[in-house]
Amino acid sequence: MSLRSSHFVPFVVLVGLLALAGCAIFAPPTASPVTLAPTPTGSLPTVTPFQPTEPPPTEPPTEVPRDYITFNHPTEVFNINIPLDWESIDESSDQRLLVRFIPPQGFASRVAIEVTNEGNLPADEVEILADSYLRLRYANNPNYSQVSRTTLEDGRIQVVFLYDDGRGGAGRETLYMEQIGQYFTALRLFLADKDASQLSLALDAVLSTFTINELANWGSQVAAINPAELLLVNTFLWRDNQGVTNYTGELYNTSPAPITEAQVRVAVCDVNGIILTEISTSVVLQRIERGAVAPFNIAVSDLPEGVEVCSERVSAQPAQPDATYTRSLNVDSFADLDNRNVLFVEGTIANPGLAPITEIELLVIVYNADGLAIGYQLVEFGGELILGPGESTGYRVEFEAGIGGEPVQFAALVQGIQLQGLAVTPTPDATPTPEVPLTPTP
Repeated sequence: MSLRSSHFVPFVVLVGLLALAGCAIFAPPTASPVTLAPTPTGSLPTVTPFQPTEPPPTEPPTEVPRDYITFNHPTEVFNINIPLDWESIDESSDQRLLVRFIPPQGFASRVAIEVTNEGNLPADEVEILADSYLRLRYANNPNYSQVSRTTLEDGRIQVVFLYDDGRGGAGRETLYMEQIGQYFTALRLFLADKDASQLSLALDAVLSTFTINELANWGSQVAAINPAELLLVNTFLWRDNQGVTNYTGELYNTSPAPITEAQVRVAVCDVNGIILTEISTSVVLQRIERGAVAPFNIAVSDLPEGVEVCSERVSAQPAQPDATYTRSLNVDSFADLDNRNVLFVEGTIANPGLAPITEIELLVIVYNADGLAIGYQLVEFGGELILGPGESTGYRVEFEAGIGGEPVQFAALVQGIQLQGLAVTPTPDATPTPEVPLTPTP
């Protein structure tokens, strides 16, 4: 079954009437000859040419003086001076501060402030956050055209955009991003073209008063997750021998933070685009590091043939910092077919570090010739297996069913929890190797 991508006059006749003008021939009138009197001598009267009155030159309107009030956010993270008659709209959450400031009716300009607690970050990590923010706010909005991106002398990243919604709304938006202590801040100032003569100085005044209190105690030091940075890749829609429709793929975490509680929700449509069902599933790994992938499978019974996935949504929560989590395990694997023509993957997992590791999870993903994910298996060794420094254990995984095609390549990933300050008795090499058939999670 192939998957179709879901990246997904009457007239009026005007008649002109021509007015025909009739022509008449006039005979010259007969009259007695007229004797013209001679022109009197002397000077002619002086005629003063007419001088049209020109309107006085128009002075550009001057901004009226404004009274300002200091807005202190309840978290004490930031404050800013705004015009007294502007409205503040606070849409903050426990993980992201978001406040918008709106002028009175008749103006189209606006100011917005966003703050997240990212912890103390080096400059290269701040650049990653800035790129992430640009993707979130601007990448998918065709109304914005980036004009420039500059790193100012004080370290702020300044990005200028032109805005045009095609319906008369136009202006310039200037974005300032910076890391102050543990806080990553984004300040957006939009000046509508029609407001330029009345609000330019006001926005300059607002910008000059924005301050961050890096001593404020707010935030969990994890950023809210941008869904636009959770990508579904290597997806494959297929139907098994039991008539069950499966949608298999991988979630690729391109956000700047680890994620947890990841959910994939898809809508399945018929050939006419009518939604038949919507269903969601959890991604197989509980924690997905930045830049890592985790597979998923959605299985739906009683669907006709020829369906397609017509929409996809992904959500996740930021994972709390966990110093015990580790991917520093070595995995050595190979795959083949046994005498029953069943695919198996086997190998060893070794701990090259100095701390014992338990709660080990092994994930094996298989792909077809086109690189699409057609099945996976998660093996959880649990707390009974503890790999001390330098120790290893073997494993074997069989894929007897639940694969959406002929496997050509595979990937084996492993993770675990480090035990700190614990003396460990070496685990014997004869640890039983698990054999778990592939059962995609609906």
